[in-house]
Amino acid sequence: SLDYHANLTPAMAQLTDGMAIYYTYPHVDRPQAGSRAAKILSTILKRGMPTARAFHKAGFLNPLNFQCTLVEPSKGIVERSAQGETGDVLDLCYGAGFPPADLYWCGPGVVAHGYSQSAVDAAAQGLLKHIADMEKEFAQPLLDPDTAVREAMAIAAHASRPVVIADTQDNPGCGGNGDTTGMLEALVRNGAQKAALCVLTDAKAAQKAHAAGVGAEITIDLGGCMPYPGVQPFHGTFQVSKLSNGRFVCTGTCVNGREANLGPTALLTIGGVSVVVASKRMQAYDPDIFRHIGVEPTEQKILVLKSTCHFRADFEPLAEKVLVAVAPGAHLVDARQYPYKHLRAGVRLEPLGPAFQPRTEAATSVQR
Repeated sequence: SLDYHANLTPAMAQLTDGMAIYYTYPHVDRPQAGSRAAKILSTILKRGMPTARAFHKAGFLNPLNFQCTLVEPSKGIVERSAQGETGDVLDLCYGAGFPPADLYWCGPGVVAHGYSQSAVDAAAQGLLKHIADMEKEFAQPLLDPDTAVREAMAIAAHASRPVVIADTQDNPGCGGNGDTTGMLEALVRNGAQKAALCVLTDAKAAQKAHAAGVGAEITIDLGGCMPYPGVQPFHGTFQVSKLSNGRFVCTGTCVNGREANLGPTALLTIGGVSVVVASKRMQAYDPDIFRHIGVEPTEQKILVLKSTCHFRADFEPLAEKVLVAVAPGAHLVDARQYPYKHLRAGVRLEPLGPAFQPRTEAATSVQR
């Protein structure tokens, strides 16, 4: 069994007898993937080792933001892969790829196993063609912080549900520090009201809030703890609205039952903006991050979440609309900015984007 973001390789196809990749992103089918793997093993025990294999790669890299299986085109791709596992096709797998990985075979791919080479080839090639036909559908807009906030404010003025903005480049699940301030600056600068942001990681700020106590005002430099281009601490006077020990159990669908420990945590408010400030990093993929400290997300106008896609499992059903913002952060969305050394030549760095050209041919010989 494999994660949905697997960068499939020829060796992975040749050295396995069966494969089950998550169908979902956000990943809510981990147990089901395990059951599928067990079913594949059971079939092999009854029918024998598979005699046919297929491997294909798509011609483009797909940013994580646009790999969500709750919507098209990824929704249709995983549905086709599931439908293709019939007859002599033991498994038909789609791995969406993980662009931040500097591998020769980085990017979306297809692997199939089975008992008829012609059937396996037809299934794999059919799925690959569908992916290629959908390439243009993956090319979606990304907003700068101010544009995202202003659009959210305009929508929220006439909405009964919150507008969600993903602070995608500061996602701790993809290497973000969780401490960038670009979206906080945009919220305050544009006068957003009833806006809540989580999770901003700053242990020193949380400690100062706990020392001051609920109701106190503290003037601090918030965030920007780790040096990164374009990121600086946000200097301001905040009210300490709530405090917690950062411990709670997640009840959402994405990480249901997970025992979270954010360390000393504070809800700091400045103007119409509240910030959940934690001592430890956590991706904003469960509503209990807000609720454990007294913030009901459905009562907010705008929610800013440091997450790329996992938040969609529990927050999208609550949202009037979801926007994706690109503020400075360590998880770069634009693969054109990556210093690839091993990626194969010719693959497009984004849907319908430019083809990658390595600096030296020698660099691409690694990991073929």
